[in-house]
Amino acid sequence: AGSLIIQATLACPHNKCAFCGMYQGRRFHVRPIGEVVEDLDRALQVYGPERVRTIFLADGNTAVLPAKKLVAIGDAARARFPQLQRITMYGSAKFLVKKSLEQWQRVAAAGITRIHSGLESGDADTLRAINKGVTPEEAVQAYRHVMSAGIELSVYLMVGVAGTERWREHALGSASVL
Repeated sequence: AGSLIIQATLACPHNKCAFCGMYQGRRFHVRPIGEVVEDLDRALQVYGPERVRTIFLADGNTAVLPAKKLVAIGDAARARFPQLQRITMYGSAKFLVKKSLEQWQRVAAAGITRIHSGLESGDADTLRAINKGVTPEEAVQAYRHVMSAGIELSVYLMVGVAGTERWREHALGSASVL
């Protein structure tokens, strides 16, 4: 997507979704801030200060990082790349509500202004079946929380995840959450 990918975490702290094999056998790990900044410095040497416009903080659910660490990463990135328009990361609704509004506002002010969140379904039964770790009501609360801090939200749904048995509940519940 034209973004510089910076590995801030490895794997996913939830790592229980029934449909996801991406992080199986991998333990969630937070990279030290010094290593993340070294990666930014290396990218600065390779791409120069003008070419990097967007950064994606990988891996799954980087939003779980403490606000102080996210702010430090955002500040370091903006100091190196003056043309930076946006920093993006993944964040499950389960983890988005764990920071206060003021913490999210500080994260947004540091340049982390978009979160991609896999809701997968707005149907409570489907969410339980896929072990997402969140209810539709909790997702709505989490999404309103980060959006009120000025952070853009991109929510993913898995069309067909409820199968032919619950397609209607999945569609209507997902529309309701959105």
